[in-house]
Amino acid sequence: MKTTLPVEGATRAPKIVPFRGLLYHQEKAGDPSRFVAPPYDVISPTQQERLYARDPHNVVRLILGKQHPEDTEQENRYTRAAADLKKWIQEGVLVRDEKPALYLYEQEFVLQGKKRKRRGLITLRRLEDFGQSIHRHEKTLEGPKRDRFQLITHCHANLSPIFSLYEDPQKEVVSLLDPHYKTAPFLEVVDDDQTFHRLWRLTESALLKKVSERLAAKGMFIADGHHRYEIGLAYRDWMKKKYPEAGDQAPFYYIMMFCAEISDPGLIILPTHRLVLRPNLDSTTLISRLRERFKVHSFSKERLGLFLQDFGAKADRRGFGVVLGQEATPYHFIELPPSDLLDVQSVHQSVLREILGFTEEDEKNPERIAYVKDQQELLSLVEREPDDFGILLSAPSPAEVFRVAQKGTVLPPKSTYFFPKLLSGLVFNPIDPEEEVII
Repeated sequence: MKTTLPVEGATRAPKIVPFRGLLYHQEKAGDPSRFVAPPYDVISPTQQERLYARDPHNVVRLILGKQHPEDTEQENRYTRAAADLKKWIQEGVLVRDEKPALYLYEQEFVLQGKKRKRRGLITLRRLEDFGQSIHRHEKTLEGPKRDRFQLITHCHANLSPIFSLYEDPQKEVVSLLDPHYKTAPFLEVVDDDQTFHRLWRLTESALLKKVSERLAAKGMFIADGHHRYEIGLAYRDWMKKKYPEAGDQAPFYYIMMFCAEISDPGLIILPTHRLVLRPNLDSTTLISRLRERFKVHSFSKERLGLFLQDFGAKADRRGFGVVLGQEATPYHFIELPPSDLLDVQSVHQSVLREILGFTEEDEKNPERIAYVKDQQELLSLVEREPDDFGILLSAPSPAEVFRVAQKGTVLPPKSTYFFPKLLSGLVFNPIDPEEEVII
């Protein structure tokens, strides 16, 4: 069966296409909040257990199934995920939409006491190698890629959307979408963090054609989901070998993607701080070497509040904070000179590589460096282990990250933390090589 949406003047191999989403059947499955989960890579073992207990059809069983000591090549987390997906479809717990659609997605959340909304749409985007109209900004690891490749080759579905950003200064796409948010969503879910997630379907063919054409003309960069995008490329090539007769618009040429406009007021990046574990340099030498390179503003223990205020109010200055555990003056704001580098790039290049002698492998080694999202947690960790030291960072803006990605630069690990995360379980994209996507 072909998934088609005939449109006059349609061209071959479009970049952006609607799709027939696979969704939980609300009447049969019940409360949708029982079935959703955060992205697989932020689910802790404790949260995994909680999601398993919440409902036997929770999406965690697909995206992050449990592993058992007795697992074999024939029976494992991937084969169980595939079996569960097939069973839930057969039982009618998951039902596929009859018409191809673009799915508007809104997240409403509270951050620092302020209510915010982030908006975008979930679509299929044609897979392309990095560097032309799709860009990356993070390095990927082989372990997670092997894991996600096993999952997609067993389930043959996109179970969570890639998170991407595009520029639309003239609001060519946004102006087409905005009126539809004033209508009632067909799905609303509240997650454990009290974030509201809402979905709308767009199915009118003329509108889909306009949105698809305008969005296809935009360059994009991946905000979150680098491993899954790279695996999408590998899966495409794997399927091409398995199905050499498949047409140019076979669904494995596409991947499910959430696209948000880069100036959306709800687009938030949170900083990820660094905890350097058992450094090979004492704190006195570290500060001395920093003073040789940068202007350093130092604060005593009693002036922690002023240090955090100074660090947080550096709108016209680039810089980062250093927190030491064995000094009478433990807090230091390191002022960086003007540069095209992001703060996080300067830290990894000047401090970790040049002063501490870290290698790329050290940056990935949890015994050398830990990545901490909460500022107060970092301060507590340094106080608890005074031989370690902390590095406080400010978050880059989405536009700054986009510029870096367009240059082909890959940032250090954990350079961006987009908040909130996209929810898994709202919509899936099944991949059937017998189908064809057309707009």
